[in-house]
Amino acid sequence: MKQTNPTYKTKLFYGLLVIVPIAAIIVVLAKIIELIELLAKSLGLDSYLSTSIVIVLALAGIILLCYGIGSLVHTRIGSWSFDKFEQLLLTKIPGYRIIKNIFIDVSGENVKAYKPALLKLGSDGTAVLGFIMEYNENGTTTVFVPHSPVLTVGTIYVVENNRVTPLESGHLAMINCLSEWGTGSSKVLGTTEMK
Repeated sequence: MKQTNPTYKTKLFYGLLVIVPIAAIIVVLAKIIELIELLAKSLGLDSYLSTSIVIVLALAGIILLCYGIGSLVHTRIGSWSFDKFEQLLLTKIPGYRIIKNIFIDVSGENVKAYKPALLKLGSDGTAVLGFIMEYNENGTTTVFVPHSPVLTVGTIYVVENNRVTPLESGHLAMINCLSEWGTGSSKVLGTTEMK
């Protein structure tokens, strides 16, 4: 019985890791809809057309707010402030760096770390998809292999450099492949051959 307890705790922890962000998103969306409904009623906009206009304006406002914050972060003071905020809080969130790099990759900026890779595990030609986390000074590479379809939970491997083959595909193609249980792997792998 003692051997099964860590399994239950681990499953509970991983379940919370998945449910908490989803619940937070649902709560935020519910609050936004609630605020939009209050705004529409206070303006006397009870028709579907009026409410739709308010929703479109609210979405446009959110997009402008995101753009404004993004512009502010690219200033010298904004960049310094965001770096401090990121170090103090955001980097403590599991999976934050991978998700950040996905957004950076989609935006077209160059991502130096967390490159998609093919990791050869054994001598029988078995390989897994993962992300190169860093190259180590001792001739090894640290690779994170997510558990499909949950991208923030997985296994960390430290292997010899010759077992890792970087892939040319972007983060988004890799994420889609992993979240769809391997569907689209031909797009991720392309013509890459295992070392």
